[in-house]
Amino acid sequence: MISPTESFVGDLAARATVETYGNIGIIAVPGVETLTKSQRIAVVKKAQQQLIADHLDADALRLRLQAITPPPDEEEDEEESRKLEAQARHDLESDGCPPCYPLCLDVPVRNPPEKYRQIIEYWESFSATDDVVLCAQRSDWQKFRQSQQRLRQRYRNKSFRVFLDEVRKRRRAHGLDADVYLLSDPQRQSRQQTWIEFQDYHLKLHERQRKKRDGLQKDLDNTRKEASGTDMKGSEHPVQQERAIHQRLEYAETTLRWHEVMLCWIEQCRLAMDPLPPTPAKKGSGGQNALSDRQRRSRRLAVLGNVRVSKSTPNCQNIRTRTSKATISEHISSDSAITIGSSTQQQIPKCQEIKPRRPKDKAMGKPFLKRGGQGKLG
Repeated sequence: MISPTESFVGDLAARATVETYGNIGIIAVPGVETLTKSQRIAVVKKAQQQLIADHLDADALRLRLQAITPPPDEEEDEEESRKLEAQARHDLESDGCPPCYPLCLDVPVRNPPEKYRQIIEYWESFSATDDVVLCAQRSDWQKFRQSQQRLRQRYRNKSFRVFLDEVRKRRRAHGLDADVYLLSDPQRQSRQQTWIEFQDYHLKLHERQRKKRDGLQKDLDNTRKEASGTDMKGSEHPVQQERAIHQRLEYAETTLRWHEVMLCWIEQCRLAMDPLPPTPAKKGSGGQNALSDRQRRSRRLAVLGNVRVSKSTPNCQNIRTRTSKATISEHISSDSAITIGSSTQQQIPKCQEIKPRRPKDKAMGKPFLKRGGQGKLG
């Protein structure tokens, strides 16, 4: 027996029509604005079922299915990945940025050695990375280079020492060696000086992410406090608002944990690079420069539990003999920002999960699904 509610929903759904605007169809139900939310959902679902059944064109559906591009051949897809990664490796190395995994690993990288696992998984946590990890890394490096140029423009009319003091202050706040020296002309900097500026770029990014996380936590606390002090019985709005803020907060915390992996890798690379040139001595400093050099070396050894990265060629797993592709004639575009995937459900206590793979062409610079939406990873 049909209940009065089911009959009411069915009657309204039967009066529904479809208004078409190009390729978009909108279901219109007369009087739907007077219904409650649950009734509107029920009516629209019922109308959708009826209208789809009435308008389904089997011949048109068959033609559209035939026109769908078949999935790419796996070997061709992997060969494309190898070419893209080879070009990205060449670009990174030419510009002084160490690739996050060595040349001796197979591409696509499936089971990397533990030494490289977390940093590879960090790049794979981005929504559009797929298996072109170095392409994602190159995008981030290019974004830093652009930021570096903007910064020089900003400090063009005032002392560059102001920026240098900010860098040192930020490094002290993060427990890093603050005895560093950068140059206003990036072309004259050593590789390690450029890397320290890259590290500062990511320290600032981490601080922004943390500030956003703290702001969301404050919003969630205020929302819960308002809900508990107000009679909102029967209203779904406070519950939905709290749920939305909580999801964004979870995502922000996940983003922070992933980014800590990146910061750790950057510091390990810095420790493995050649030492910095000594900070210019001030007049009357006497032998303080030598003392400061010894203190700097001592503090370096204390960072990250005395972890160092060997400069020698690693004994890699998953090795195969293949031709190095230093240059690829094919042009590969680059994007200026990386955005992180939009899933808020993942839990990454120690950055061990890997997201589902997405089309690799997006990692080359096409718009990403998001580290941006509710989070990029910026």
